[in-house]
Amino acid sequence: ARMKTLVGTWTGKTDMGQGPIDMTVQYRLLAAGSVLEDGVFAGTPNEMVTMFYDKEGKLALTHYCMLGNRPAMTLKAADAKTLTFDFDAGCCTIDAKKESHMHGMTLRFDDADTLTSSCKALMDGKEMPEQPVTLKRVKTEATAQN
Repeated sequence: ARMKTLVGTWTGKTDMGQGPIDMTVQYRLLAAGSVLEDGVFAGTPNEMVTMFYDKEGKLALTHYCMLGNRPAMTLKAADAKTLTFDFDAGCCTIDAKKESHMHGMTLRFDDADTLTSSCKALMDGKEMPEQPVTLKRVKTEATAQN
């Protein structure tokens, strides 16, 4: 349920290794509200999509990555503010030891309009330092009235 509060547009800065760049994340509910789409870098060759959905009563995700693969993750831990997802080896064809991929994701709900997203990537079998991104909700006329 908390994921549905993310619907809308969020902006922040991220560093993909070449210095800070602006990042816009768009959350949309699809499929009669059963799937939450997280889209980033829309309209660019690096556009990526993460789909959040319910899997046997647990929150799960599939990440369609610019690395050319699609790791699946399931919710590993949750508390009042934070959701932590971890690689689900059972439903991926990724060789985690060899293939570079996203291996984990943490979403922290700092407040109603602030979200910190942190992703864990494995490159050539090595864990990379996480780069947390703080995202702010973009206020529109509609959200300002609620």
